[in-house]
Amino acid sequence: FMFIFSGMAAGSFLGVQSRNQMDREEDRIAQAEFGDVVQLTGQIMDVREKNEKLEIIVNKVKIQWLTLQFPVQLYGVPGELENWEESLLPGKKVKIACSLNLAESEKNPGEFNAKLYYRSKGVVCTGYIKALKESSGADQPFMRLILWFRRYCSHVLEEYGGKEDSSIYKAMLLGDTSFMETDTLDLYRSSGIAHLLAVSGQHLSLIGGGMYLLLRKTVGGFRASGIIGGGFVISYGIFTGSSGSAIRAVLMICCLWLAAERGRTYDSLSALSFAALGLLGNNPYLIFHSGFQLSFSAVLAISGPGQWMIREYNIGKNWEKTVVISLWVQIFLLPVMAWHYYQYPLYGMFLNFLVLPLVPVLMIAGIMILLTGGFLPLAAGTAAKVGHVILGYYKWICEGSLKL
Repeated sequence: FMFIFSGMAAGSFLGVQSRNQMDREEDRIAQAEFGDVVQLTGQIMDVREKNEKLEIIVNKVKIQWLTLQFPVQLYGVPGELENWEESLLPGKKVKIACSLNLAESEKNPGEFNAKLYYRSKGVVCTGYIKALKESSGADQPFMRLILWFRRYCSHVLEEYGGKEDSSIYKAMLLGDTSFMETDTLDLYRSSGIAHLLAVSGQHLSLIGGGMYLLLRKTVGGFRASGIIGGGFVISYGIFTGSSGSAIRAVLMICCLWLAAERGRTYDSLSALSFAALGLLGNNPYLIFHSGFQLSFSAVLAISGPGQWMIREYNIGKNWEKTVVISLWVQIFLLPVMAWHYYQYPLYGMFLNFLVLPLVPVLMIAGIMILLTGGFLPLAAGTAAKVGHVILGYYKWICEGSLKL
């Protein structure tokens, strides 16, 4: 009880402190009245190319006499920024002419709350790049490699998967849904299988778990395998954009490997609590993000009442376990989906029974495209055809469910 109370008290304190700090930052920016275009200096934290647009996070920002405490998220068009691949690498110090806007709250119930969304990303204001004036300093070699490999993977998936299939692979493996057509994204959401597009525990279990088992066979020992495997899954979490669901999965799988190394029993609820404390301690506004709520609600349903019912009623058959777990996941996700999306897929549970068994096959197909696309085109093409059949099947059953 004392542990729970202390955690709640600490979380409340951090939340109030973060809100006050962001409110003060907003007031300082609003009172400065910089005008339509400002000269901004800072250091690049991250840059992502999304559907012919750039999303750039800049920290250590200074605008004239004002130094900002929180990062700024800037948007730009690659064609308008000369040599951006080298000038906008993480670690570079830049001087940029840009617009600067404070994110606004919803004006009417049901509208998109930009203020809450950007605060969940740790950002107070956004802007659009007018011109890149200067870029200097050394970049971060690790992040340069991450960005290069992300662009390489995107190119290979487009080459073998085509526009529609590659956009789904990018969402599943690269954590980037910006290339997906609105109709396809809405189809997955309306059918209740949009969770397949989010990088989560299932992805880390397949990719990170496979790497860990391989290391156990080759390197030997829990410690060495855990350290190398932990570094791999952390890198993969950064590679996919460091979303709340991805970092939650990374922290939990690292707890699993640490428990194995120490010879202790892994407790998923404790690992989930640790992940929540770590993420919310860094940014309490994450608790309002739909992805955070969906990810944690699903794992809580599986690790809490789902496992309890399996133990309590001695459920042993795999299909019975699947039914129980799926039922509890749907119960936990119902209020979250109704709150954020104003709808709930009545056939979502049934559809998940049909699509989930093929998810590992689809992910392996995508990984095979990435691994063989550069030098074994026949193997990559075969994997792409397998994935195309599965994605066609997903589309068919989703469209069919919406006609019921």
